[in-house]
Amino acid sequence: MANVRLAVPIAVVAALLLAGCGGAAHHPSATARPPANESPRKIVAAYFAAMHAHDPAAARSLLTPAWFKVVSRPGTWLRGGANIKLLHASRGFDYGPIDGYRHSWWVGAMFKLSKQRGIGPMEDGVNFYGYILVRNNPNEGWRIGDEGLG
Repeated sequence: MANVRLAVPIAVVAALLLAGCGGAAHHPSATARPPANESPRKIVAAYFAAMHAHDPAAARSLLTPAWFKVVSRPGTWLRGGANIKLLHASRGFDYGPIDGYRHSWWVGAMFKLSKQRGIGPMEDGVNFYGYILVRNNPNEGWRIGDEGLG
């Protein structure tokens, strides 16, 4: 049963990564929102897959434009500042309106961090972060708008 539970998220992450391959310059939809029916948990899993691959083009559609600017700077985990692997993402919970968005959802993630280049916000090993996903109506896909310990 555990293998079946892992197979579905892995297949979704693989499909999202394949859709993002090739760079934003060749994919006009690279900045389009994820589908409205995609769960926040799957968006977080796809973001971790993009970070693991150090692929900003794959991550772009999963993040708000403002948050993409923050996490795509040189030296960040997304740009190769460390190896990162998602171990578990929670289902999360409704976080209410935040930062001008009508809807937000918090998802907790447990991940393994290694080979950081420079001083990072966390130590190598197993760590935890929270991800806040936002949208203005249920017809929009969720996007990550913030992350951190708080």
